[in-house]
Amino acid sequence: MPETTSDRHPRSRWWALAALSLSLLVVGLDTYVLNTALPTLSVKLGASTSQLQWITDAYTLAMAGVLLPAGQLGDRLGRRATLLAGLALFGIASVITSQVHTVDELIGMRAVMGAGAAVILPLSISVLPGLFPGPAARCSACPPARRWPAGC
Repeated sequence: MPETTSDRHPRSRWWALAALSLSLLVVGLDTYVLNTALPTLSVKLGASTSQLQWITDAYTLAMAGVLLPAGQLGDRLGRRATLLAGLALFGIASVITSQVHTVDELIGMRAVMGAGAAVILPLSISVLPGLFPGPAARCSACPPARRWPAGC
C-alpha cells in the first residue's frame, strides 16, 4: 500500500484540513460580502442596476461554467497542484479586484474569481480522502455531534 502524506506527517493533515475549511469559507463569504457592498459600489462606481446584477452574476456564471471541467482537470493534472493553482487564481483576482476603478473591470475580475472558486470547490473535497484515508481517520476528522453513519 502506498504511503500517504497523512502517514508521514500526522499533524500536517490537520493543518491541511484547516486550510481547506478556510478556503471554502472564503469562497462562500465572497458572495455575502459583495451583496452587502452593492449599495456602496453603486455610489462609488456609478453602477446601474444592470451592472450591479452583472457584478454578482459574473461570479456565479463563471463558477457554474468551470466547475465540472475543473474537477476533470484536477483528475488529469493532479488534485493538489490544481487546487493550489485555483487558490492562487482566486487570491490574485481578489487582490486585483480590490484595486479596480471601473464597473467593467470589476465584472471581469469577479468572473476570474468565480473561475478560481470553481476550482477550489470540487478539489478541496476530493483531497480529503487522501488526507484522511480509511473510515477511522475520516471519523476522527468529524466532530462527535456530526458523526455519520452511526458507529463512526
